[in-house]
Amino acid sequence: MAVTNSHGGGRRGHAAAWQTGRVPTRRVLAFRTPALRRRRRFASALAGLATVGLATTATLLVGAPAALSEPADPTPPATEGEQAGPPIGPATPGTEICRVSNANLDEITGMVAVGDVIYAVEGGTTVQPPAVTIWTINATTCEATSQSYGLSPIDPQDLALGTDGALWVADTGLGLSGDRSWVTLERVDLSSGATAVAYRALYPPSGSFNGTAMVLDDTNQPIIIGNVGQTALLFRPTGPLPANTQQNLPTLQQVGQFTPVSTGTSTPRGAFGRLFVSGAAISPDRTKVVIRTESDAYEFTITGGDIVASITEGTPTITPLPDEENGQAITYSSDGSRFLTLSGGENPVLRAYTPYVPPPPAPEGGSSGEGGGGSRLFGGAEPLAAELRLALEVQRKWQPPVDLR
Repeated sequence: MAVTNSHGGGRRGHAAAWQTGRVPTRRVLAFRTPALRRRRRFASALAGLATVGLATTATLLVGAPAALSEPADPTPPATEGEQAGPPIGPATPGTEICRVSNANLDEITGMVAVGDVIYAVEGGTTVQPPAVTIWTINATTCEATSQSYGLSPIDPQDLALGTDGALWVADTGLGLSGDRSWVTLERVDLSSGATAVAYRALYPPSGSFNGTAMVLDDTNQPIIIGNVGQTALLFRPTGPLPANTQQNLPTLQQVGQFTPVSTGTSTPRGAFGRLFVSGAAISPDRTKVVIRTESDAYEFTITGGDIVASITEGTPTITPLPDEENGQAITYSSDGSRFLTLSGGENPVLRAYTPYVPPPPAPEGGSSGEGGGGSRLFGGAEPLAAELRLALEVQRKWQPPVDLR
């Protein structure tokens, strides 16, 4: 699921500060006593508190001003205490299991864990692969070997395990030329070792796109995810994919979209790495689906077997994948308890992450203030407003008269 310039992928602001202006007055030339100076300092402090507090209250009640900046994360980060966006876990680095030493394996874009081995594919960002090639990686030592299964793929971007036990290669990238009429899924039967079988679907009338992730539904029909601007679009073929033919092909149609949120997770490519989807996977029990960017893993619960609706209508739980080197591939461990990832560069690192599980919500009326939609820092907007009114009243009583002569 490489997202690089050579793939031709879609490459394709900060809230303004709340301000208060001073009302110009003529300075008082009278002698200032120490008591007067103390009263002025106290009143000034209260005024500052009131200004900050009113700004906070306004933000809580009506939201911050619209972002106006160069392309960055699609949503501004929530302020402390806001319950905005999906739950996100701590940015804990993954556990490094091992590092691949085979110098020929340096463009991993998709992976699947089966038992104690990991199967992987490489993309075509440097050179078009001469054949469908499946890498077998030891999940403990990272020793890697490969086997070819014929055909001539253009740009493999993901790998999925079908309900039929076969591996399905998502040959959905735009490749070096960016000129192709269809996407191809190459089915690999590991047990027979036979030549891979090609299944194709035409691009939608809107044109080609860089498909960087794929999952399979229960009937082994693909759901392909492509980056378009700051949003990832979901596509599905209009009918079953025929085998080994270029005639009477179904067409991909858009069935939904997924937009990453501003997580702030550290990643080498900054905001761009947080925006672009690079991989996806289904849990072994088919109850979860995860979509990854270069920086984070978004996990959804699959409801009623409908993967698309679960992504487009559900709320994900986010597990940060901080500082991965060109983070591309993701899968579940064979028991479904962890995310496994591989980076898309030389000597790729196999890492494991425990999916984040958010704590249960606080009961209504609890001290967190979440039940009433307020801030956990201040205990809600109404108590804060009452405190500010009191501060303003005290300020009014303590404010010494100003000589405007």
